[in-house]
Amino acid sequence: MDANGVHGCGFEAQRYAALALGAVAEDLDAVAEKVLGLLRGGGCGAVILNTVDRAQNLYQTLARQLDRDVPILLFHARFPADQRAAIERQVLNLFGPEGQRPKAAILVATQVAEQSLDLDFDFMLSDLAPVDLLLQRAGRLHRHSRARPELHACACLWVAGLLPDRLPEMKATRWLYVYEPLILLRTWQLLKHLPLLQLPSDIDRYVQRVYDAPKDIPEELEALVSQEMMGDLQGKYLGKNQFQHQLARNIVLDPRSEDPFMVYAERLLAEEAGEGSGIEAKTRLGPESVAVIPLWHGPSGWKTSPEGAPFDPLVPLRDAQAKMLYSRQIKVSRQNLVKFFKNCEVPACFAEHPWLRDVYPLLLDAQGCAESGLGIRLDEELGLVYDTSPDHPH
Repeated sequence: MDANGVHGCGFEAQRYAALALGAVAEDLDAVAEKVLGLLRGGGCGAVILNTVDRAQNLYQTLARQLDRDVPILLFHARFPADQRAAIERQVLNLFGPEGQRPKAAILVATQVAEQSLDLDFDFMLSDLAPVDLLLQRAGRLHRHSRARPELHACACLWVAGLLPDRLPEMKATRWLYVYEPLILLRTWQLLKHLPLLQLPSDIDRYVQRVYDAPKDIPEELEALVSQEMMGDLQGKYLGKNQFQHQLARNIVLDPRSEDPFMVYAERLLAEEAGEGSGIEAKTRLGPESVAVIPLWHGPSGWKTSPEGAPFDPLVPLRDAQAKMLYSRQIKVSRQNLVKFFKNCEVPACFAEHPWLRDVYPLLLDAQGCAESGLGIRLDEELGLVYDTSPDHPH
């Protein structure tokens, strides 16, 4: 903008070299074998998995087989927040733009590695995910100009579950509980025979092809997906979309209202969610979750670590104590956990402090296992670990 008015100008999008696609079976043994093979060529790599359980299990498998001089990091959202922040700093120190990159290293992560982190990897393996998220993950592959190991001179995204001759296993992997099964299936259909991607030019058209799903089953899927199964997936997907559109229409404000006070009639502000008779305001759609703070308990009180100083849960907390406790929270969305904590009475020291009144204590024994048969434990290396037996379903 100058004295003559507003001027527009264009610029060319950042150019990327072609990105090769590779396929791996979705079982963790196959994923581990591929990762170990890629590491033999040196370089810094990432494995991005769709669930914390898969990430924890793969991390343990790789840690047992890797040489001690190859750093391996585990990064997901089920660490206490302060520990997660420390891990994030480690990740940036190794894989960030100014990181001190070792000869070989591997990051095992979940979707947290997609979020606002400037990371650069020589190779990457990802679980099958909706096409837009796969392309977002691929944006951390060869992100900056630097010398690459010979084996990884060309960028390649390996995708677990992209084998072209069979459908991906979405139930045993629990992918169908994380992402819309129809979108995963259409992503598989689109990418399974593609040898290369061009970023960013391919992003828009591939996202549209996956999300603008036609009503008929493509011929190439007829042999693998029954009409009944496809119809069921499409019906659930369309029903969910219609429900979300209705929620948006219900919450939208009417700018034509002559009375400004009536614009917010029957509408709740975010901090009023759960109160009154209006529509609850939410920042995102998804499963209900609660925030918990892991605490070790004993005859002398509660502690933030097995060796920490105890405090009395019946005595009001100082601000410094409350801040430290708040910094260790973990969000959990497992249904039985949410139901359990929602039915618990918040202790006085939490209820009387504004930072902690909506947070619940997760009481652990000396081994880090939760009380009340919740089927969870806190592991210093793995984070919060869920019991995956049938008695403790996700």
